[in-house]
Amino acid sequence: MIQIEDTIYKPLFLTLLSINISFLLYKLICALRRCPIRKSPPNDLVLVIIVNKDLKMSKGKVIAQVGHLISKVFRKAVNVDEWVDNGEAKIVLRAGYEEMKNIGRMAKERGILVNGIYDAGRTQVPAGSNTLIGLGPWNKAEVSVFTKDLKMY
Repeated sequence: MIQIEDTIYKPLFLTLLSINISFLLYKLICALRRCPIRKSPPNDLVLVIIVNKDLKMSKGKVIAQVGHLISKVFRKAVNVDEWVDNGEAKIVLRAGYEEMKNIGRMAKERGILVNGIYDAGRTQVPAGSNTLIGLGPWNKAEVSVFTKDLKMY
């Protein structure tokens, strides 16, 4: 049995282990039944991340929120393997809350996987704040219809 000392490595090891177990369970469940989100057409898969600029989060806070989103994508997206095989492209953009919410709604209506991240409120923003959304992984051309006017974060 692997011995992990009670240092910083133990929580890190347990976190990574739980992420891997969650991902494997998700893949097993998807293999046993159809997942509700339709697969993206092949080609240029990208995960578009839209940060809520109204919250004026620090760069460190945004990085943490993006980490939460990536974990969620690995649990929910049906095309993760294809996205990973093609380089895991990510684009990070910014928008105000209302614009971000409208883009998410329109993308969801088109069948694109949309994941929102809502903060627990322990540090910089109020509890329940929608810090960012992720569109995809999806075909870059289809996602850019909604995001072409947004600026890079």
